[in-house]
Amino acid sequence: MPNKIFNTIKLSLGAIFAFAFLFVFSSPAQATVYNVTPTSACSLNDAIIAAGNPAGYGSCPAGGTSNTINVGAGEYFIIGSLPDINYDGDLSIVGENPTTTILDGNASNAGLRIDPPSDNNNYSISNLTFRNFVSIVSGPSDYRTALASYKGNMNVNNIIVRNNQCSNPSIPICLLFGNTGNGDTVFNLTNSSFYYNFGAFLVAVGTLPSGNSGDVTLNMINNTISNNNSAAIDVTNVSSGSTVVANLINNTIANNSGIGFDGILVMNVNDETITTYPVTLNLKNNIFYANNVDIGGGTCPVTLKPGDTIASQGGNLSSDSSCLPYFIGSDKSNIDPLLNVLTLDNGTYVRPLAANSAAIGSAISSGSPSTDQRGVTRPQGGAYDSGSYEYNGPGVPSGGTPYPPAGYLVGTGRDLRWILIASAFLVASGSIFAFKSFHQNRQNKKTHQKS
Repeated sequence: MPNKIFNTIKLSLGAIFAFAFLFVFSSPAQATVYNVTPTSACSLNDAIIAAGNPAGYGSCPAGGTSNTINVGAGEYFIIGSLPDINYDGDLSIVGENPTTTILDGNASNAGLRIDPPSDNNNYSISNLTFRNFVSIVSGPSDYRTALASYKGNMNVNNIIVRNNQCSNPSIPICLLFGNTGNGDTVFNLTNSSFYYNFGAFLVAVGTLPSGNSGDVTLNMINNTISNNNSAAIDVTNVSSGSTVVANLINNTIANNSGIGFDGILVMNVNDETITTYPVTLNLKNNIFYANNVDIGGGTCPVTLKPGDTIASQGGNLSSDSSCLPYFIGSDKSNIDPLLNVLTLDNGTYVRPLAANSAAIGSAISSGSPSTDQRGVTRPQGGAYDSGSYEYNGPGVPSGGTPYPPAGYLVGTGRDLRWILIASAFLVASGSIFAFKSFHQNRQNKKTHQKS
């Protein structure tokens, strides 16, 4: 009897060890970390592909359900567009520092198209510079933005976005970041700088272009948006069952030109051929300075449709009176915030406040971020400052570096002025708002693919 019991125990232990062996060595990896450099055998392009491939790709190992690509310091000149992310799983792309980790689109390549089967993945992009990306689109049904189109949730932190452009030869509706999913999504954009970019919108969220029926939230906090030929954001809703909300907190939006649009902030883009539903834009502690738009004039005009809401939560400052319809008692209009030029400070570009700026101490403390765009603790004085910069000393910060010259795609010598002229002509013709055929063609394409 003891031998029988012992043999039974041995068999049971053997089965357990065999099961454990199969579980450990047969189960797919749950997470993979890729460390890439400009010269590593596992390249950035290969790592993006490998993260969704159970067999890996090139010199990169297989990915899992949650993957991180650490992008080392250096310049990465993209040959051909970045690979599509067409697989499920969470993915983070993390640079060393936006001033040392630079992705260059070679003035001919688009960024990431994140188009997985489902809408519940989480994506993160941080500590990178994106420059010289140009959207590549073949027609209205091709939705590729200059930097990233995505499904799911997106977190973008501490990036520099400069000298990028987007245009669609058929319908010049383009953007740098935009969601394309069919479910609930949250986009957090924090501690980043956008300058010398050209396009219809820098950021577009909502239920376009796919007719998404989910709820969409945009949180823009501590960003500097300066000297772009573009509207800052577009928030549009074409689904009656969706809630679309944009929260803008402590941003500095200055010296931008929104060519052909109703404002630097666009709500339910002005196309009467599309039925839209209410959207909400919440403003707190932002600076709007010297923006110029073709329609309506002023630094922050927005055309509202029935049901749309702009709700100031206080602490905002505008250099003219165009924001007055939306401002409340703690906001300030017709005041120059006395911004210095774009300056590199602690790895990001900001518009520093002069020592006597009206933005100092004018912010609402409740719900304000605990640091500014550079990571400086708020408040520095007795009260919080409006905008993305918390004043912590006189003049331009020590060690600050002036921003690069305007007008050209870096490293190419290509002048952007002809693009602006061509775009203005297209805008004037009204084609900039031809959303309806754009969305219909995309839906038709989806239907054809499914059949």
